[in-house]
Parts: sequence; structure tokens; C-alpha cells
Amino acid sequence: MLRRPWWMVFGLLVTTACGGNVDHAGAAAGAAAAGGGGSGASPSVGGGEQGGDGIGGEGAGPVCGQYESEPSAGAVQFVLTNARPTSVYIGDGACIERYQIVVGGELQKADMTEFDVTCVEVEQNPYYPLDCDSFGTVEIAPGATAALTWPGLVYQHMSLPAACAADPNNPFAGSCLQGFAADSSMLAIQIALSGSLEGENFSVTQSFAYPASGPVAISIEP
Repeated sequence: MLRRPWWMVFGLLVTTACGGNVDHAGAAAGAAAAGGGGSGASPSVGGGEQGGDGIGGEGAGPVCGQYESEPSAGAVQFVLTNARPTSVYIGDGACIERYQIVVGGELQKADMTEFDVTCVEVEQNPYYPLDCDSFGTVEIAPGATAALTWPGLVYQHMSLPAACAADPNNPFAGSCLQGFAADSSMLAIQIALSGSLEGENFSVTQSFAYPASGPVAISIEP
């Protein structure tokens, strides 16, 4: 059970690769550098400008604000239509992610569940989920539609310095999530589905231009 359910869950999963690049390496390098600074200045939890000797410089402490997620270039709504003669099912997104986004030819985490914690949440909130036990599904009947929304960010695991955490013992501090904006490009989404409540898992993939000018239609074919 959750000690405090305050994570918002978005929606979807991805397979084909199209363009788009996110400078995750640079962000990860910056985060690593922040964790390696010497003693001195108190951490600036939740933001603020870097001062003194800078990240990793003499007398510098961790610069906690650098773990904030980037602003999104815009959300995308996907409208799934079941063109099959039988119902299909999609997860409710509580504990298992429903989709991924392809960026630069690689699948990226994009759907945040209740068990996913951002670095900002670790900085600002001492509570964290202990477990996740909701594995519900949503039925999409023949001819029916279902909508999912991707907020426009892909996520990378980061190691947050303990001094930045509201609770230094938070187990998510060592592997919290930081969101990065996807570049304007042709991307793709892969959505996890099942043909019955007993399983029959499969996925659908759809390319789309990002930012999108409107909802993206996806047909679930037999």
C-alpha cells in the first residue's frame, strides 16, 4: 500500500523507432557531478541558482535544483479504436506502465505509475510508496475508443544526493526519475494491450510527428 498516493499517472507504450534526440548523457553527467561536490554550502532543495564555486568545485555542496524535470514541448493525446470483433484490454496505469516512447531509436520510459517517483518529489516530500498492488484493466469493446495522454517527457533514472532529499533515508533517492523533453521529430508510441483478462498480450505501435497538431488516431486491428 502507499503511504501517501501523490503521483499522477499519465498514459501509453512504444515500439518503432523514428528520429528525435534527448541529451540524457549531458544531464546524467551533470547529476553525477552534483553528487560529488565537497562539503560546505547547504543544499538548495527544489531549485535556485548555483553559486559559489559551482558543481563539484571547492567548498560546493549538491545543487539539488538541477534534478528538476525539463519543461515539455506539449502533451499528445492518443485515441485508440478497437477494430477487432472482440474486446481488448489496457492496464489502468496504476502499477504497470502502459506505453513507451521511441526517441533516437530507443524505447524510453514515459508513463509514470504510482510506484514511480521523480527526483523533485524526493526533494520535497518525505513520503514514498512502499509497494503497489493495483493491477486493474480497462476494457475497450469492439468499435469502442479509449484515450491516453503522453505529457511530452521521457524519464531517466538519476541518483539524488541524500542531502537533497526531504528524508535522507528515502530508498528512491538513489534511483529517482528526471523528465527530459523530447525534441521535435517523428516519434513513435508502443502501447501494451491484451486480448483477454487471462493474457494474450500484444502491442500496437504508431508513429507521430511531435509536437502534434491534434489527437493521434490508433486503430487496433485484428
